[in-house]
Amino acid sequence: MRKFFLLTAIVEILAGLALFFAADKIPDLINANPLTIGFAKMYGVAAFSIGLFALYSWKFFNSKKLHIPFLSIFSIFAVFSGFWVKKD
Repeated sequence: MRKFFLLTAIVEILAGLALFFAADKIPDLINANPLTIGFAKMYGVAAFSIGLFALYSWKFFNSKKLHIPFLSIFSIFAVFSGFWVKKD
């Protein structure tokens, strides 16, 4: 599980930074309206925050009090981001 926390931290931090700073460079968002770009940037900030929490949980892995809250928040984030992504 420790490797999962580290992998999640790396992926979420990188994805969050990419979405926040370069949302308008993503091919599907090039011609998007400003509201969509704003939502993508908010998603990037949320992903970055989840990544920081994963990194914190990885660093203090011996503190079992962090495992359930992180896994709960990560699960909720994954479910709602799945609803956010729609297929054409």
